[in-house]
Amino acid sequence: MSVSPSFISAVVGSSVIFECVATQRRGLGSSLAYAYSWTYPDQTLVTVVGSNLTVHNVTLESEGIYTCTVNNQSSSGLLDVLSKC
Repeated sequence: MSVSPSFISAVVGSSVIFECVATQRRGLGSSLAYAYSWTYPDQTLVTVVGSNLTVHNVTLESEGIYTCTVNNQSSSGLLDVLSKC
């Protein structure tokens, strides 16, 4: 599994999208649905429908590591926030 992009820079006020890609284990049916849990940099845990996490209206506090967990596997992406000049 992986999170894409693994690193992204964003300007304050913009939006970013992380995608969590979970690979199916061999022998499981193609209609397998995953529950995607994301941990935010402040350790808030959320469950989302689908594999994408959108961070709207990025603030300086949005900066940090976002971790996706699916079926006890996890991967992370880093959000670097740039202030407006």
